Amino acid sequence: MTSDNASPPPVDVNAVMETIRERVATKRAEGAYASDALFEPAPTGGDVWAPGRLEAAEAAGIVVPELVVGASTRPVIGSLVQKLKGFVARANAGSVAHSAMQQNRFNANIVGYAAELGAEVHRLRRDVTRLETLLAEQSTRPERNGSPSDA
Repeated sequence: MTSDNASPPPVDVNAVMETIRERVATKRAEGAYASDALFEPAPTGGDVWAPGRLEAAEAAGIVVPELVVGASTRPVIGSLVQKLKGFVARANAGSVAHSAMQQNRFNANIVGYAAELGAEVHRLRRDVTRLETLLAEQSTRPERNGSPSDA
């Protein structure tokens, strides 16, 4: 029996992913990819419920579909490829705009819920501080031995 029925060797997924990462890094360094919010570091430190953070999240959560297509790098037929890409982008603009509208609604709801959670966190902090103050006052008062009529 020959090896005609043998299965192909397994794919080294890690090697494939490393190759893809290298290609993306090279293209990104060449400016082929615009800045991507997914790769921007999240803000750290400070109050996560600070009002400025919610406004920033709201602004970043707005999806604006673009009809801009990248330039083709194909020699000779590049302009034709770019025109075809533009046609496909315009043909899909309606469904993309609808999806963007749905995503914007979802993002706005999430930011609204985060604002409500932030307000609740501030209320709880205020209540905890008030209770800590009351507890501190209670613990500094002299203890009474006996009934309230002993006062």
